[in-house]
Amino acid sequence: MYNLILRHSDGGKSILEYNEENHEMTQAGRRLSLDAAELPACKDARWQCSEKLSVRISLGKRCNFHCAYCHQEKWRDRARKRLPEDAEKKDLARLVHALVKLAQEHGGIGDIQFWGGEALMYFEEIRYLHAELSKALGPETLFFLATNGALMHGERFRWVMEHDIRVSLSWDGKGQFLRGEDILRSPKTAANIRALFARDPEKTSLAPVITSKSGSMKEICAEAKTILGVEELRLTDASLVVVVDEASRNVAVPASDLPAYSRCLHKDLLSGNLPEAQWAYTEALVFLRDLNVRSFPVGATRCFAASPKTLTVDMHGNILTCQNFSASSVDEEGEKHLLGTIFSSRPKKSPDLHRLKERQTGRCRHCVVRQICKGGCPYWSKTYLDYNCKAYHAQTFPLLGLALHMLTGGVLAEVVRTH
Repeated sequence: MYNLILRHSDGGKSILEYNEENHEMTQAGRRLSLDAAELPACKDARWQCSEKLSVRISLGKRCNFHCAYCHQEKWRDRARKRLPEDAEKKDLARLVHALVKLAQEHGGIGDIQFWGGEALMYFEEIRYLHAELSKALGPETLFFLATNGALMHGERFRWVMEHDIRVSLSWDGKGQFLRGEDILRSPKTAANIRALFARDPEKTSLAPVITSKSGSMKEICAEAKTILGVEELRLTDASLVVVVDEASRNVAVPASDLPAYSRCLHKDLLSGNLPEAQWAYTEALVFLRDLNVRSFPVGATRCFAASPKTLTVDMHGNILTCQNFSASSVDEEGEKHLLGTIFSSRPKKSPDLHRLKERQTGRCRHCVVRQICKGGCPYWSKTYLDYNCKAYHAQTFPLLGLALHMLTGGVLAEVVRTH
C-alpha cells in the first residue's frame, strides 16, 4: 500500500491511498469512482485497438549500422549482397500464402510490420511481400517499417512514398553518433526524410533511444523539429537504453542520473511540453481505465510477446517470441525463442515467461508502478537486471504522475510506502 501525496495549484495537498497489488485507489477511505467517458481523449492511434491480427515480419539481423547499445548484435546473420535465391523466393511465396490463409481465419490482418536488423537492407524481400500481400489483403491492411533511415534514398525512398508506407525512424539527437550516420543532416537522406514528415504526420515518426549522450526527449524533439523545419512530429516510442552487455552499459544513463531524468520527463509531460509523446498519454489512460476494475494478471507483458493478437514470424515462417531474436537464438538461461512454424496445423507454443513471472511475484510485487511496467521485458539478462529495473522505473514513474494529474489535476509530489 502507498500514500500518493498530491500538490494542487491552490497550494493545498491531498492524499490518495493506492493498493498496488489490486490496482485500487481510495481517498479518505472511499473508493474512487471513474467515468471512462470523462477521461481525456487520446490522439494516439494505438489506443484505437483493432481486433484484427498484427503481423511483425522479422527480415533478419543484417544492418548497416553498429550501434553502441545494439542488443541484436550477437544474433546477426551473414550479410548478403544479392537478391534471394529461388529457394528463398519459394519461402516468401509460401509465407504469403500462409498469411493470407491466416487473415481469412482471423477476419483480416490490421497491419504488417517489417523489422530488421535494418529493414531496408531487405528491400527486394519487402517489395515482394508488400506487392503480394497488399494485392491479397486489400487496402485496409496497413504496412509499416522500422528503419535507421540511412538507406532512405533512391529507389527505396520512391517506393516508400509511392506506396504510402508508414515509417518509424531511429534517431537519437546529440547521441546519434553512438548509432551511426546522422540521417537528418546527411546530403543523401535529409531532403527525403523531410518529405516523409511533410506528408501526413501520423505516418512518420521518430523512435529515439535515450543514452547518456542523447539529451532528454524534449531536447531530441526540439532539435529534430529545428533541423527538419517542421512544427509537429510524433514519437513512436522513446525509451532508455536496455543494458545487455558492457558496451551498452557504458553508454546508458548512469543509475545516479535516473531520478533526475524521471523528474524531467514528469515535468515535461504535465506541462504539455512534450506533445510528441502520445504513447505516454495512452499508457496513462490505460492505467486510469483499469483503475478499480482490473489489475494485470501474472504473466501479462508490457509488450506484444504474449499477445494473441500479435504474430512475429521470420521469412521462413518460423514463429518467434520477438523480432529482436532469431529462430536459432538461445539466451543465457537456455531459453529458445522459436515457438513453432506458421505452416504447422499445431497452435504456436506460448512463450516461456518464467523469469518474468518470478519478477512479478517477487521484486515487482510491491512496486508502485507495477501496473504500468508489468515487470519490464520478459527477456532481460539477470546480469543487468538491477539497472534495467531502475531504468524502467524511471521511465514509467512519470506515467503514473501523468495519470494522477489527469484524474485529479494535482501534481504527484511524494510517494510513501505504508505497508
